[in-house]
Amino acid sequence: MRMLDKLSVKGARTWHPIIIMILVCFLWSTQGFATLADATGVDPGDWYKERSISASADIMGLAYAYDSEGEHLLAAGFETDIIYALNPNSGAVLRSFPSPGTRPEGLTFDGLYLWCQAEGGDSDQVYKIDYLTGTVLRSFDGPGSGGNGLAWLAPSLYVNDTFDDTIYELDPTTASVRNSITFPAQSSGIGGGITFVENNLYWSDYNTGIIYSLDPRDGTVLGSFDSRIIGIEAMAYGNGELFVSDGRGQTIHVFVPEPATLLLLGLGALALRRRRRA
Repeated sequence: MRMLDKLSVKGARTWHPIIIMILVCFLWSTQGFATLADATGVDPGDWYKERSISASADIMGLAYAYDSEGEHLLAAGFETDIIYALNPNSGAVLRSFPSPGTRPEGLTFDGLYLWCQAEGGDSDQVYKIDYLTGTVLRSFDGPGSGGNGLAWLAPSLYVNDTFDDTIYELDPTTASVRNSITFPAQSSGIGGGITFVENNLYWSDYNTGIIYSLDPRDGTVLGSFDSRIIGIEAMAYGNGELFVSDGRGQTIHVFVPEPATLLLLGLGALALRRRRRA
């Protein structure tokens, strides 16, 4: 019996490195990372508030951006008409530039460029921006009656329109509407911020503080949790953290998942970033 146990242990030791090598090769391949990205996620009930960041303006738009210089939380000042690049840990302003339009209400980052929804002329405009310089690369009329939130999941740009009770999915090249979904039936119908957590669309109810996880294809509610924040204006997700702004309170609340899901979220974020570059 002991000999069999020894043989089993010896066999396990022989196969263990091989299994690790196979797993690493699989994950490092584009297909492996794509599979991990699709399978990785967080249950909405796992989020809890960890800390808060004080903002120097009324923040109505948030986006999480990363480049060779590091990672930044971009925040749109509704009354200052300024877009701030913040340290995501402390909230310190690292740099800033003027908003391309007035009263900016939506921000999102596509991996290369910043998108901003703001008032311009007689209508709401969606701007594509080089966020390092603030240079506007192009702009187009927003869909619907008026957007107040942006989100990105390649290859589409999503616009939250609380006047139409609709989230529009746009082709960012032609500005044409690819799809649209209505706000959750059980919500108050007043939308705050939107963002993507992995492949799920997070949408916040302005009046109740409930944050819903939606299927971006048809709006099916996948889950929800009570943020206990009334008046959510913007959300952004990055580095395993969910940033939530209560707008005129000049506070950005930071939510993190339970530790059991943190590792999977980190691997999923790496997988999505690698797939976008592939």
